[in-house]
Amino acid sequence: MAGEPPLHRVGPLVHKALCCLRCGGFTAYRPPGAEGPIGYGRAVSRLMNLEPADVVGYYSRTLEEFGGSKLVRYLLRDSLACTLAQKHKLSTRAAAYRKLGATLLGFPLPSSQRPRRFRSEQAAPTWPCSYTSGCPLGHGDQVAEMFETLREAEAHDKAAWRAADAREG
Repeated sequence: MAGEPPLHRVGPLVHKALCCLRCGGFTAYRPPGAEGPIGYGRAVSRLMNLEPADVVGYYSRTLEEFGGSKLVRYLLRDSLACTLAQKHKLSTRAAAYRKLGATLLGFPLPSSQRPRRFRSEQAAPTWPCSYTSGCPLGHGDQVAEMFETLREAEAHDKAAWRAADAREG
């Protein structure tokens, strides 16, 4: 995850997206002080009964719902690799990339190439929230409107980080 901002440096919209993805079981964070990437994808076991093309469609629709953030895209791609590796009984993400190709069956698929239930005009996939005090996004609400400005928010945050780094340096 080189080149991606640390979690304490992401904007509020991105942070809420990451919390929501963690609720859905797509991501996890490394413990403080541990070596390795800050966030990483996890296999989503509730998708094991779907065909591989349906799994890619599910992830593509989820990515579409959260906008085009590079960090969200990276984490969903990593989670897709883990899910497909588990589905094909492979031991690592790398094995999934070797078996299925660098694009992981074309992720992200355009809406017209997805199974009908995962197309843009259909409702977005939902998942139960594990937050006892309620999800920061409210899974009952459509999050697409909130994340339409995710790219702009990330660009603004990165500009602010560069300015802060320039002042410190």
